[in-house]
Order: sequence, then structure tokens, then C-alpha cells
Amino acid sequence: MEKNLGRGLNKGEVIGGTYVFVPDGDKGIKLYGYNTTLKGNLEATGTGIDQTMFMTMDTAQAMAKSSVTTAVQPLDIPADSISAVMVKVKPGADAHKVALQILLDTTGMYPIESPNLFGTFRSQMSGLLWGFFALTVIIWILAALMMGVNFSMAANERRREMAVLRAVGATPGFVFRLVLIEAGILAAAGAVVGISIAAFLIYMFKDLIATSLKMPFLFPSFSTFMGVFGIGVAVAIITVTISALVPAIRVSGQELAISMRE
Repeated sequence: MEKNLGRGLNKGEVIGGTYVFVPDGDKGIKLYGYNTTLKGNLEATGTGIDQTMFMTMDTAQAMAKSSVTTAVQPLDIPADSISAVMVKVKPGADAHKVALQILLDTTGMYPIESPNLFGTFRSQMSGLLWGFFALTVIIWILAALMMGVNFSMAANERRREMAVLRAVGATPGFVFRLVLIEAGILAAAGAVVGISIAAFLIYMFKDLIATSLKMPFLFPSFSTFMGVFGIGVAVAIITVTISALVPAIRVSGQELAISMRE
């Protein structure tokens, strides 16, 4: 707000998450019969904040008063109550003892220690990332081996074709480069199509993914995605080129007469 508004929120003004918007033709957002003005949106977070509106207590109290006559179930916001208190402990203090003291000395208050507040999310995310990384490495190794086998079979079937190229003047280096260039083109085309389809499906079902994993999920920005896209294509080209290296050496160095006879 300091950067974009240069001030705080006035009565009736709200700040919304990235998914909060004013429908076309409307002058504001009506909540419990009370009109509010959307003054800006937050950056996407991948959490429930994206669908949340923030307002001052004065606006909330005015909304509660308006709901008495306009809403089926009026909004109840007692003037002398709050929903949460942030407690900052001194460096070196035992946060668990402070939480226990709050629990014993107060009525109706339930302390939540900050490590516990985010610990579950961190453990879930850490386990998911390590599992994803291990699965990616396994799939990458198996894919590289399978591509090596496929290129070996293709090179074996094309021995006569390569022998004809050699017979009309092609050098072993030319044949070697030809096989690797073909592999690179196939890898680039496959990577572009595969990553594009995967990104499209992830974007379409990102909300379902977040709900299933029970953790925030934020689709990367366009610039970040393009960087990841380029890295993915580069890894695919390098992997396929390495897989085709042995078959390319073998087919480029074969004996011309033997290949023609076979």
C-alpha cells in the first residue's frame, strides 16, 4: 500500500488477493449488503490469500451493521474482540514454555508455535520434492537407456543407407554428424511438444493439484517458465545425443564392403 496507494485504507476500501476482481459493469464489491471499493490486488501466492479480501476494522464493523438488515445470517463482529495475536518472544527464550504459559493463564486462547505452524507444510514439501527428484532421476536413466537401444536398432537397420552415402563420397565424420543431428532434432521436437502439453495440463488442473496435495501451488511466471522450458529442451537434446553417440560411432566406422553385402 505504501508503494501503490501511498496511504492506508479508508473506510469502505479493501485490498484483494490475485483472484479477487470487480465484475464488469459493477462499481464495487458488495458484501453483506455493504459496498466496498477494491483498491488493488496482491501478487499471487498459491494459497488461500489469493481469494481473500483485507480491510480495516472500521470497514468490518460497518459491514456487520449493514448485514443486520440485508443478510439472512448477520455478520457478528464484537467491537471489543480480536481473532489472533502475534507474540514475539525474546531471543533465546523457550517458545514452548511461552505457549504453555499462555494456555494456562488465559481462557479461550489456543497458542500455535510458529515452527508447528509451518512445520507440517515444510515436511510435506520436502518429502514431495525428494520423491519427485528420485523419480525424475530413475525415469531419466531408463529413458536414456531405452533411447540408446532404439538408436542402436535404427542404426543397424540403416547400415545399407549409410553405406550408400559412404559410397558416393560421404566421410565417416559426415555420417557421424548426420546421426547426431537427427537425434538432436528428434529430441528438440519431442521436448517442445512434451513440455508444452505437460505445462498446459498442469496449468488447467493447478487448483485440483493444490487441493489433492493439500499445500500451496503457484504456477511460475512466464519468464521463469520459459527458463525452465529452455533447460528442459537442452537436457533432452544432451541426453538423446549422448544416447545416440555409440550407435553413431559404430555406423560411421563400419566397413563399407561388409555393410553393402549385408
